[in-house]
Amino acid sequence: MTSKLDTVDRDWLYEKLGFVPTERQAEIIDESRKYRRIQIVGGERGGKSLTAEKILIDHYPQDVFKANQPRSGEPYHDDWRTVLYWFVGEDYDAVTDEFEYAAADFQALLGGPPEFSASKKVNAPGIIEYTIKGEPRPRLRIEVKSATHPEKIRRGSPFGILGCEASLIDLSTAERMRGRLAPEQAWEVISGTFEKRINQWFKRQAKAWQAPGRDRRSFTLPSPSNTYVYPGGIDDPEIVALKADSSDEFFLERIMGEEVPPMGTVFSEFTPDIHVREVNYIEGVPVHLWEDPGFGSHSAHSVLLVQVVDSQVRIFGEIYEQGLIQSDIVEMVRTSKYWKDVRYLVSDPYYMDAHHSQESVSDVWKREVKMTAMGFRTKVEERIERIKSFLKVDALSGEPRIIISPSAHGFLSEVGMEVSPITGLDQSYRYTVSKDGELIGKTPIDEYNHSIDALGNGLMQTFGYSTKARENKTKTWNHLRRDKHPVAKAHARIRKGKVLVNR
Repeated sequence: MTSKLDTVDRDWLYEKLGFVPTERQAEIIDESRKYRRIQIVGGERGGKSLTAEKILIDHYPQDVFKANQPRSGEPYHDDWRTVLYWFVGEDYDAVTDEFEYAAADFQALLGGPPEFSASKKVNAPGIIEYTIKGEPRPRLRIEVKSATHPEKIRRGSPFGILGCEASLIDLSTAERMRGRLAPEQAWEVISGTFEKRINQWFKRQAKAWQAPGRDRRSFTLPSPSNTYVYPGGIDDPEIVALKADSSDEFFLERIMGEEVPPMGTVFSEFTPDIHVREVNYIEGVPVHLWEDPGFGSHSAHSVLLVQVVDSQVRIFGEIYEQGLIQSDIVEMVRTSKYWKDVRYLVSDPYYMDAHHSQESVSDVWKREVKMTAMGFRTKVEERIERIKSFLKVDALSGEPRIIISPSAHGFLSEVGMEVSPITGLDQSYRYTVSKDGELIGKTPIDEYNHSIDALGNGLMQTFGYSTKARENKTKTWNHLRRDKHPVAKAHARIRKGKVLVNR
């Protein structure tokens, strides 16, 4: 059973819906057909939610056709296959606009009750379904999902996903959404405004997706472009008044949808689209523990769980705790499923032998699990340079030298992608910045860098100095090896694959 909608073009759709896009909306919708993943950064009342929902409507006829083509190896069948879409928000309230737009549009396109029904409550999981009598399953199903229930974002195979007010969604949820695109080769549209409470991955991704040549693209939808609300565009009296009465940062971000880079960011090279992905623990591959012990009520204790595969550093997990003693941290590692593969331990050389209690950090590791902690002292600038060298993308493989699991919330908060998992505040590793935006000094503020220090020390111990840092040193890594320095001996054992644990 078919309908005109199966083969209809966009003009018929918009005429049926009574939708006349603004000039900027039309540009974004036209361009969206070229890309599988779209990000829309909108100013307030710029129409980002409506634009995202209309891209869904634009995709629907193609998704209907795709849903009912025989899959590879399957015989042709007459059973109608349901087209499934997801609307994902920080909570159910965040999807209200897109949900109501879709309910109205599909009711206009596909018919009214009783075949069509939509939940009227968006503070609970909402569902839109369209069913033709006599058919075994619905033709359309839209499910509302909340980031507060992340387990529900791992199930199902949608044909498309709308991320609603996506700047408020945490990076872990965004990665789960991305992971569900593969089964149906689905499309994704995420939209949002640059908010004060924003998770910074949304900003970094918007900038990264401006680069051409891949299957994703970011667009800005400034408030003045919505001529239905602001008939005069950028010269509309309301826009002129907003610009006069607000700060430059507020006007650029909240009205024009333009990024104002955070001042003092240490790792501006870190991009979630490149460096963050699902990283699974691989049984049988040696596990490195890279630790930064935390002392005091405002400090975090970090342990990065690392495997090196084909010269790529893969952080598959993280311990990021506050208020635990060293024995608690050791016990968390010892009772984990990856303990049998743990081979190397690198701890902060400034703290591992310091006695903040009756025993030092290294003493506890030795006594409880017979592990020897490694680590040698380096300058902050050298560790930063080493991390930056691993954030680069290999020109031949197209892969970065390091990838991080979205579950490493402590690390992601320190590079400015998320709020702190401990305080819920924006606490990223930064340089001191003057009121004019100029960097003060060459060394970042020594706080909010626990996982970053663990990574820097681990990379230095395992791979040595970066080329740039080596050029600036009087004693090079090779010199240390010739001198038979104890640090160089430990490094040589790692390179030879010798186990530094005695169980």
